[in-house]
Amino acid sequence: MPDVRSCVLLNNNGPVSARPGFFMTKTKNREGGNMEKIKQELIMAFNSTDSWFNKPAEITTYKPATGWSIRQVLEHVVLTNHYLLLLIVKGKKLALKKSAGAEAAVFPKDYDTTLEKLKVIGEHGSFEWMRPAHMEPAGTFAPMEVRLLLQYQMAKCLAILRDLPHGEGLFHTTTMSVNALGKLDVYQYIYFLAMHMKRHNTQMERLESLYFEGLANIPGKITSVSNSSLSSDIIT
Repeated sequence: MPDVRSCVLLNNNGPVSARPGFFMTKTKNREGGNMEKIKQELIMAFNSTDSWFNKPAEITTYKPATGWSIRQVLEHVVLTNHYLLLLIVKGKKLALKKSAGAEAAVFPKDYDTTLEKLKVIGEHGSFEWMRPAHMEPAGTFAPMEVRLLLQYQMAKCLAILRDLPHGEGLFHTTTMSVNALGKLDVYQYIYFLAMHMKRHNTQMERLESLYFEGLANIPGKITSVSNSSLSSDIIT
């Protein structure tokens, strides 16, 4: 596996500070709104994910009878973002090359509909997702490292959108095998990344609910939940 730390711990201005609400959500709207929609979904997904680092350790380390803890989910999100960004950066370079000297790209009128189809990725449990082993959490990173990596990845995504301001990202597509989505352009790949984080934010909300439900029903500190009907849908 590539050294994730060396790839993403620093940005061009030095270390990214780990603080909640690091990325502002208010930006200027533009006609058409496709780029703005992608950017807003991206920022909301990253800020929601970042907020979990402010939770007490007893919540983020709690594990149900089956599945991951919140801390493990966060590591998985960062690992998945890393590998998606490898494809996104490659796609950006190819898109810029293909768009050089070409007429300005125009978003199709039904482009918003294609983004809507990607929203299923953000719905936890909406389909079976067979993730590769290299995206499984292994406890490799400390929580602060994961947070720094996540915040760098957000800055990286925003930088890519800034590099493709005039539809250049439409010039190159890459096949996405997940849920048989087919070919996605660079903007759609970034939107997919945001939806994947949204999917796992729902999972972490369920984990937190399980923690508090168990705490309410079991005297003392909770270590497991035996209700299989509650834990069966938080594995993926």
